[in-house]
Amino acid sequence: MKEIVHPEQHVVPGWVFAVFAMPVALVLGFVSGEDFLILAAAVAGIATLVLFGIVPLSLPVKLIFLLVLVAFLQRIIGYFKLGGLRGLNAGNLLLLITFGYWFLSGLRRGSIYRPSPVDLWVVIATIIIPLLSIFYTVAFLDLPGYSLMSEILWYKQWVTPFLYFFLIYQCLDNKPDIRKMLLLTLGLVALAILHGMPEALRFSNWREARSLGILGQPNSYAALLAVTSPFFFLVLFRLRPRPAVRVLSIVILICMTLSLLTTFSRGGYVGFTVGLIGALYVSHRGIGRVVAVGPIIIVATLCLVPFAISPQLVESVQTRFSTDTYKRAKRKSYTQFGVADSFSGGRLGIWKAALEMAEDKPIFGVGFHAFELELPKYHPQGLANYPHNQYLGTLAEGGIVWLAALLILFWKVLLLLHHNWRVTLQQQDAMGQVICGGALVSFCIMICMCLGNDFFGPGPKVTIFWVCMAGAIKYGMLSRREAASESI
Repeated sequence: MKEIVHPEQHVVPGWVFAVFAMPVALVLGFVSGEDFLILAAAVAGIATLVLFGIVPLSLPVKLIFLLVLVAFLQRIIGYFKLGGLRGLNAGNLLLLITFGYWFLSGLRRGSIYRPSPVDLWVVIATIIIPLLSIFYTVAFLDLPGYSLMSEILWYKQWVTPFLYFFLIYQCLDNKPDIRKMLLLTLGLVALAILHGMPEALRFSNWREARSLGILGQPNSYAALLAVTSPFFFLVLFRLRPRPAVRVLSIVILICMTLSLLTTFSRGGYVGFTVGLIGALYVSHRGIGRVVAVGPIIIVATLCLVPFAISPQLVESVQTRFSTDTYKRAKRKSYTQFGVADSFSGGRLGIWKAALEMAEDKPIFGVGFHAFELELPKYHPQGLANYPHNQYLGTLAEGGIVWLAALLILFWKVLLLLHHNWRVTLQQQDAMGQVICGGALVSFCIMICMCLGNDFFGPGPKVTIFWVCMAGAIKYGMLSRREAASESI
């Protein structure tokens, strides 16, 4: 099918941003004091690499990918803090430059803002309600340890993935750019999986060590693997004319499976299973028959190798679901709810406390990011912990208002992803089915994992997730525009 290429996709030349970036580097370098040369060199290097076309990608793809790259590698290489000025780091500089690109491109195009079908509820659920909650909590609730400046800084980290969501939808104007952006993003995930393989191959007991991956936390790492797995499965199932890509996908899935096993995350196991089943369904709808039996046998066979080499891995996975093994933990309570609490990992006591918070403040909650400060008042052991449930945490912190807004946002995005996937089915667009169908399955995994995970906590996991969702939504909207133009 012939693809419509819109003339506005390269509306601002790269040299304009190079000219813009150099004075900004000098000014920011001056205020950063002793790190002037470091900052100037860093910005100059970014301008040279990204803005002068050394890498054969369009300018918006380069800018957004650098944003994602910095966010993804933050834990390994730090925040690139330069000088003593708070907030002065490469990530924020890139974010400002990307917003500058969006604004200047919009001016030249004659339309700065291009709305998406979910923008209203994204703004309500991620900007208006959280900010109002912060100001309300500071002004009217006397909560020790809760300050305006610290919460605004936390909120900036929390909302950043949604800013990437906005920029991707606004700046990427054609399908090839979206494909490249998602390919680069999933490439980062693949590199992270390979980076974590030495840790995964130790086949440790879950009580002694679990694979932490690039995120430094086993459950978050497992969630990242689970929500990205549908894309790799669909590449394997749907892109049959590309054997090299499918072989690479098999290798990545094998490594992903091994890494996921050694995170010993039960939510990760469930999410990965949902990803496989969902990818099979999407593939079946796309071609009308199941052709994935061979690849599944290959992946399953190779994934049995570690169990043959190290039988203790089987025992470790089994004991992860055994009641007695949880009695070794010291920081959580497993007594109040008996056996059920063992399998919840101590979450039932925390969830009960979340419901009690919601009962005390049902409309507006205890305040954005205030759960951990309030929990000791409600938990029988006085624990300070995060909710371990996105829905109950949202209800406790923002009341019925925030939970309702979040659920409406989820519903709107889910309907939009489903509609976009149906359009790619009608157009027989295999790559579109990988992108839009993978995003639909990934979103369903996220909805499930929110039941036992604070999925929206700042970090690479939620960044990668919303980048993929934004790319799929924009890709689907472009497909719908093509379908509408062809029907005229």
